[in-house]
Amino acid sequence: MFGDTELQAVLRKKSLYRLLARHEAERLGLVISQAELQATTDVFRHYFHLTRADEMHAWMAKTGTSLQELTEMMRDIALINRLDALYAAEIHAGMADQHRMLAARERLQGPRE
Repeated sequence: MFGDTELQAVLRKKSLYRLLARHEAERLGLVISQAELQATTDVFRHYFHLTRADEMHAWMAKTGTSLQELTEMMRDIALINRLDALYAAEIHAGMADQHRMLAARERLQGPRE
């Protein structure tokens, strides 16, 4: 689907997104509760079919993900969700520009069949 270079660019932007979310949450004094962290983890596990402990542990082993790293990832997702809700109106207002940029990308990809 993505060329190697494009995939790396997407991953880089997602990493930046997480970093900026952490900084903004810190600036605002947002703290993720244990309940929010658990709910986020539950959604992640359900979405990626990692609901059984053995499936989760196998995925963590395969990807080299420690429990601490998993917790940090889930906290970042919870922060992003919280910030998404907080800035919903501003995000919605910026969607038109994002659609315009998507149209430029689609132009490069040619007509869809």
